[in-house]
Amino acid sequence: MKLKIHACLIALLLSACGGGNDDSPRGPPTNLASLIPQPITSVAAISYPDIERQQAFVRMNEVRQQVGLGLLKQNTLIDQAAYSHAKYMILNGGDHRQTPGRQLFTGEWPVDRMVAVGYQPTLTNEIIGFDGQANGTMTIDGFLATAYHRIPILDYHWTDAGIGWDVARPGSYIRPFVIDFAYGSAGRQGAPDTPYVLWPQPNTRTTSVKMPLEVPPPSPTQDDGYGYPVSIQVDPNKSLKATRFVLKELGTTPVDAYLLTYDTDINLVKLGAPFFAALAPKAPLKPLTRYSVEFEGTVDGQRLAVNWSFSTP
Repeated sequence: MKLKIHACLIALLLSACGGGNDDSPRGPPTNLASLIPQPITSVAAISYPDIERQQAFVRMNEVRQQVGLGLLKQNTLIDQAAYSHAKYMILNGGDHRQTPGRQLFTGEWPVDRMVAVGYQPTLTNEIIGFDGQANGTMTIDGFLATAYHRIPILDYHWTDAGIGWDVARPGSYIRPFVIDFAYGSAGRQGAPDTPYVLWPQPNTRTTSVKMPLEVPPPSPTQDDGYGYPVSIQVDPNKSLKATRFVLKELGTTPVDAYLLTYDTDINLVKLGAPFFAALAPKAPLKPLTRYSVEFEGTVDGQRLAVNWSFSTP
C-alpha cells in the first residue's frame, strides 16, 4: 500500500463582544461538565453498495471502540466528496489537491469538495491510500500501520466520515481509497474518560512487522523499510510532550527508531499535531516477538508515564 497524507484544517472563528452596564438576570450557573463534548456511542447502520467501503467503515469504528473513542457517523455528502476525488485522481493523478480546469474537478481541497456537495465543515482531514487489494478491513489496518495516516482514525474529535473508492475500475493500477473526516456546526465529539490512545493497543498482535510505504516518510533520509510504528495520542486540544520514549524487544536493548514529536518532526508541525508522538523503527520488527514500550512525558504540563507491550505476527 502506498499512502499519502494531507491535513486540510479550517478553524471556525468565533468572536464575542459586549460593553456597558447590564443588570439583566443571568440565570442559573452553567454546569461546565455539561459543556465537555461526549463520545458518540450509537450510529445508524453503515450502508454502502460495495463490500470494500462497508468493511472499511466498520473496521474504523471497531478500532475506535477498542481504544475508547466515540463512533464515526457515515455521511453521504462526505461520501460524495470523497468519491468525486477518487474519480478525479484516476483520471488526473495527483494527491489531495485538484487543479481547476481539469476534467472531473470538484474543488481544490477537501474542504472545497465537501462544501460543493452541501456539507458545511468546521474542520476537515483526508487520508488516501493506493491499494491493489479489494479488502476494506486490510486497507484500514494498512493506514493504522503507518506513522501519520493513523492519526485521523484515532482522533478524538471527528464526528462524520465518508469514503470514496473507484469500484468501477477494479483492474486499474491507480485505485485511490479516499477517506474524509469532518465535524460541522453541531460541534465535535470527545472522550473525556480516555486520557490517551495507544497504538498498537496493549496485549494485542500487530497486523505486520513493517510499515507500508508512506508519503511523507518519517525521515527525509529513508523512504521505506520502517518497522511497525508505536504511538501515543491525546485529545487534540491538549499538548503532548515526550521526555522518554523507548521500544524494546523484551529483555534486550532499545530498538533503533526515529522519535516523532511536534518538537522533533516537521511533518507533525505541518499537520498541526502537537497531541501525537510516535516511534518509527528504522528496520522491520522481528516476527513472532513480544515488544515493550515505555513512555514518559507530559500532557499540558502534567506528568504522564505509560508502559505497555504487544506482539508481532
